[in-house]
Amino acid sequence: MNIPNIPKSALALAALAIVGIYLFATAPAELDEGAGGRRDVPVETLFRMIDAENASVRALYTSEVVGPGLKQGLKYREDWRLKDVHAGPLPALLLRETANRLQQRVPDLSLFLGSTFPIEDSNHFKGAQLKYFAALESKREPQFFRDDSTGRYTAMFPDIAAAPPCVKCHNEHPKSPRKNWKLNDVMGATTWSFARKDVSVDELVTILAAYRTSA
Repeated sequence: MNIPNIPKSALALAALAIVGIYLFATAPAELDEGAGGRRDVPVETLFRMIDAENASVRALYTSEVVGPGLKQGLKYREDWRLKDVHAGPLPALLLRETANRLQQRVPDLSLFLGSTFPIEDSNHFKGAQLKYFAALESKREPQFFRDDSTGRYTAMFPDIAAAPPCVKCHNEHPKSPRKNWKLNDVMGATTWSFARKDVSVDELVTILAAYRTSA
């Protein structure tokens, strides 16, 4: 029997559909909301869930769009928005575009991709972020903290050089301050911040839906 070669993107979408059916069919009865009529979860829970979504989208875009596209002669550039440019956004710019759209829908939530060796100076970590990024780089574990300079609750997740196009782009970019990136290096951190220390369950679901729409 011949087994068809199914693209990873199709398998990923099928897996999400199966999970959705499972959750719908087997969901337990709702918990008692109590006298307050509201159930809250720590903002760290939101950060972990939304970053997992974001990491999946970026990995899919890099491996299933950018990598194969480059092999077919397609281009991905910083000026992809210009009228006469026929190119798509680089993975980091996909994140920036998603972040801009997400903040329009959820003003309390912000997202950016920071680094100590950014191509764009505006993405350079500063203040307390530098200390937490050093810990993240050493341990390769997410960092959660309240940024005293902004009063916002913040999460940093490792941004790993997981695909050859990422390494190649950063090593060859004329504005890149570092030219010796290798696969599996910690290139920076996906950084989220939120105005409050917790969110309601309803808010969490709404924010995740807003992220999916934005992405």
